[in-house]
Amino acid sequence: MIPAQRRTLAVCRPEASPLRILVLRGRIAEAEGKPGEARHHYHALLSSLDFPHRNDRLNGYWVYISREARMAFGDGDIDAADSLARQALVRAHEHEHDDLLSAEIGRVRLLQARIALAKSDSASAAKLVRQAVPPLENGAGTDRPETADATTLATRLGAR
Repeated sequence: MIPAQRRTLAVCRPEASPLRILVLRGRIAEAEGKPGEARHHYHALLSSLDFPHRNDRLNGYWVYISREARMAFGDGDIDAADSLARQALVRAHEHEHDDLLSAEIGRVRLLQARIALAKSDSASAAKLVRQAVPPLENGAGTDRPETADATTLATRLGAR
């Protein structure tokens, strides 16, 4: 009888791409409540894709424009948040995202409503939060905290 040979399996792990690493670092910083650090990683990701100049490379990455916008708002940079949120919507619409089914569109609209409130424009905030609720309900679900936040804000602003 021949003794059983011990097999050693080599585990090959593909290396993460530099873009994926930036995404992960941004999401980790975001989860840790570090908007400035998360914003830095998302900005580096988008810069490496030549944002805002190369639209053709942003198909799957417009969401990170939205994330950078939220982090800018969290950092108190209202003007940058406003500009980035607008750009995120433009990019999303260029890639034919359905406003009523995309939770991310709802998140951008909710952010825009908060930006409008920060600029003391409650009329625009009411309109924007009204646009945020359906995609959050349809895309994220009615039981999600962000949907509840949008609904509460809409009620507070008389937009529901």
